[in-house]
Order: sequence, then structure tokens, then C-alpha cells
Amino acid sequence: MDFVFDQLANGRRIKRLTIADDFTHECTSIVVDHGISSACVVRMLDQAACFRGYPRAVCTDNGPEFTSRASIV
Repeated sequence: MDFVFDQLANGRRIKRLTIADDFTHECTSIVVDHGISSACVVRMLDQAACFRGYPRAVCTDNGPEFTSRASIV
């Protein structure tokens, strides 16, 4: 799971959240938006888990984007 940043031709930045299976190297989900909230990340992980099942571990690069306490109730 990682965030990728890019810029449009008009200069506006976009963010992509990529969720990949390290075992199969398959990308299970990609979210593209100008801003991705922690609630959106939780929602996307929950959707991926409903389709694939819950993983034993989630790997990130420990960047500042992954410091949040969001949860879906």
C-alpha cells in the first residue's frame, strides 16, 4: 500500500493510493483524487478485504500519510 503523487498539465496535484498483493503482485485497488482522506483509505481497505479476505499484515513505507486514527464504525 503506497501513495503516489503526480501533477496535471494545469499544475494541480493528484494523489493515487495503490493497494497491491505482495504475493501475487496484483494491484487490488487504485484510488485517484486530489485529496484522499483517512476515511477513504479505511473504506478502500475494507472493500479490498471483502473481495480478497483480510491479510495477516499490511505493509506501508511509514510515510506521514499513514499516521491517522480513522476507523469506520
